[in-house]
Amino acid sequence: MKVLQLIHNQHRTGPYPKILEQAEALQELGARVTLLCTSRTHRFHLTQTEERGVRVVIAPDLLWGRLRQGADLWNTLRRLRFAMREPFDLVHAIDARPTVILPALWRKWRLGTPLVLSWWDLAGDGATASRSGLLYARTVGRLEGRWESMFRLSADRATVISNDLRGRLEALGYPRDHILVQRVGCDTRAYGPADKTSARARLTLPPDATILCYVGALLPPDQRLLKQALCLVGARYRDELLIVMIGTPVFPDDGGSQPRLLRVGPQPLEVVYRYLAAADLCLLPMTASVANRARWPSKVADYFNAGRPVVATKVSDLDELYAQHSLGYVAEHASPEGYAEALLRALDARAECEAVGGACRRFAQEHLDTRVLARDLMALYEGAAREGMRTLN
Repeated sequence: MKVLQLIHNQHRTGPYPKILEQAEALQELGARVTLLCTSRTHRFHLTQTEERGVRVVIAPDLLWGRLRQGADLWNTLRRLRFAMREPFDLVHAIDARPTVILPALWRKWRLGTPLVLSWWDLAGDGATASRSGLLYARTVGRLEGRWESMFRLSADRATVISNDLRGRLEALGYPRDHILVQRVGCDTRAYGPADKTSARARLTLPPDATILCYVGALLPPDQRLLKQALCLVGARYRDELLIVMIGTPVFPDDGGSQPRLLRVGPQPLEVVYRYLAAADLCLLPMTASVANRARWPSKVADYFNAGRPVVATKVSDLDELYAQHSLGYVAEHASPEGYAEALLRALDARAECEAVGGACRRFAQEHLDTRVLARDLMALYEGAAREGMRTLN
């Protein structure tokens, strides 16, 4: 099966590495995947490359900064031309920004190619402003809330990243049995738990500290939540704690009772896993916003896969999953006080960390491994293809 996957993201940024990881797993099952993304710099020329055995096509874009993420007409036209001239058996569109949904729909309507449409991010209900910035929210974002739901019923099959989005899709009238809840996963063969003492020695981290680790960007509301919670926890554990922030551009240390901070720039995934191995706990501080309730924070799959307990707030489906699989500690309230209370519970229960970390690793292997997810996705593809053949006949 020849599959065209369309994403609005720029090459090697955002969720691109995870999508490439999933495409590689699909190819192990016999699919031939072409991944179409946006260039970080090119304005006029469409280029092609191969990464991890996956064909990657990179479309040009005339916009800049945060606007360069799925709204450009020139990008859309170049993608449309490419999508129509190549032989594909199925199109998989991830989210419904113009550069993704228009080429996908045009191919479906003109050539009858089955369409799988994923819903990974919520743009409406004020979510765009919190996720993509004020400039985007005041321009393309004004229309995006309509776009994200307008074309959903045209898809032959659908995937959603959370039960919140499944409920929204069903409310639009989409058939429940055509929806697959599928989260962003991890490669459990390539990465996994490692010895904490060795990891700390390799990274020259203090061997006796209690290390809490956060990976990735941190939006201002979530940053404030974490900072204030750490100040509350620091009143009790300040001299013992070391907070490692990887890839977080801004997180000011203004003294007070806040624990020590170690800022680390963006790192390759193999280096990130070294820091996760060195940690006692991983952090997932997210406010109870509309966008956060609908999304799946992809970093959590790597936290679990590293075998580390995760202190989280009740976002996405985490509350239900934690209750079922004993994955760590959940804050009862998404507030500084609530998150601090969950951190203190976790710190007081450090004797349980190894057992909880083992549960996290098992959950990653059984439910988030890219090959497990790829099998489910291939079954969805095959269902869409069969339905498409019946329609053509």
